[in-house]
Amino acid sequence: MGDRKGFEDRAQDLAVHLLASKEVLVIGHIDADGITAASIAMSSLKRARIKSNVRFVKRIDQDEASRINKERADTVWLVDLGSGYASRLTHPGLCISDHHAPDRPCSDHDHHQARQTTLFDVNLQLNPMDFGFDGSREMSGAGATYFVAKAMNPHNKDLASLAVVGALGDFQDNDDGRLIGMNQEIVADGVAAGTLDVKEDIRLYGRETRPLTRLIQFSDLQLPWTSDWQKVKDFFWENNVPLGRRDNLRTWSSLSDMERFRVRDVLMKELAALGKDTSRLWGEVYLLPREKVGTELHDAKEYGTLLNSCGRHDDPELGMGLCIADRKDVAFPELLARVHAKLDDHRKNLRGGLELLNGAKLERLDSLQYYRTENGYGLPRELETTLGSILGMALGSGKVCSDVPLIGFAYTSEGPLKVSARGTKELVSAGLDLSSAMRQAAAQVGGAGGGHNIAAGATISIGQEMEFLKGLDDIITAQIRR
Repeated sequence: MGDRKGFEDRAQDLAVHLLASKEVLVIGHIDADGITAASIAMSSLKRARIKSNVRFVKRIDQDEASRINKERADTVWLVDLGSGYASRLTHPGLCISDHHAPDRPCSDHDHHQARQTTLFDVNLQLNPMDFGFDGSREMSGAGATYFVAKAMNPHNKDLASLAVVGALGDFQDNDDGRLIGMNQEIVADGVAAGTLDVKEDIRLYGRETRPLTRLIQFSDLQLPWTSDWQKVKDFFWENNVPLGRRDNLRTWSSLSDMERFRVRDVLMKELAALGKDTSRLWGEVYLLPREKVGTELHDAKEYGTLLNSCGRHDDPELGMGLCIADRKDVAFPELLARVHAKLDDHRKNLRGGLELLNGAKLERLDSLQYYRTENGYGLPRELETTLGSILGMALGSGKVCSDVPLIGFAYTSEGPLKVSARGTKELVSAGLDLSSAMRQAAAQVGGAGGGHNIAAGATISIGQEMEFLKGLDDIITAQIRR
């Protein structure tokens, strides 16, 4: 159990700091968690009538740290990033609400000392990992930001649904088939505020929007027939589930309870017969009741994909616009159309990335595996922001060995090489901590890294790939053998 009181006290400290600010600059990460975190932060500041602006960044490096340290706003609020670079940030009014592994944990003594000084003389950081909570599974960056917003004003509980979208965008429900830890309190707040519903249902992606055949065909169900459209079609007919007409194909959300349970039981029986895990097929799903049924916005996981599509394709501001827009505004349909265009781009990018991986060479060291191409290590810069997602899809496809972490590289528009690493919960249970490993290995070659135990990233200079990989391999070997 973590230090719940200490966490809430720290959230209150940040709230007091922010409410005393004249001007706040919010800086958020570009993924779904970062976009929802920034939306929560900006909404809470607007309601408190505090002057505020927002900026999104892919990462914090030395250049970005220097820019942050020179900002004129009396408060800079970093959301879903900052903890891994906190020791190099010196802005006198710095606040951080993050869930990535900190490079400078805040002890109880530090927290006590902070209370004895002027709030603007200290850096205030709210990170679940500083209080004994798992930042990979129990709370996201949006979740940490939500607790600050709730401390600013209890009426901000209606923002809990956005924090849930952020948590699902970071796949925090995957291991347990539901959200756990302090995420559960956020869920309860959302339900109480009327902005969130929870139900037991199938946990395949696309429940709201994908036709039934595509729901199964493009799922991660490890059954021999699921990739064959005709066999998927036959499966539904054999189980008395009509697919609908061509101009009105049925989705999972349109099925009756009897139809859903019938399909669930057959799928579970087939998975069990093959010795496959059935625990994550059926579990909690999270719905936004104020959004239109049958759209991506109604399902929190699909909502998160919309936001990722915006952030990963150069328009996180569009994603934040979606989070805070009035659905009755005459301009909303146009905004939603722009978001859907980003979703199309995102899907094409992911498909293209997987095709490139299929053509790349997968090589292996003692405790890791990595991709390299004919021209070197890096994939095209178009994959910079989606590299981690693509590696995760490859690792979960069953086509890549999962006994060691998977590493990939991509060129960036700024110059350094982007590195992403993905592991499994089994490897984490064996001692893997990719956040620490990537940070140490990157530092050995003059780069920077961090993240979570199961997923992390780094930036290094081109030409240092093999030295980095060998250092990373040694670190991971030592972690798993401990």
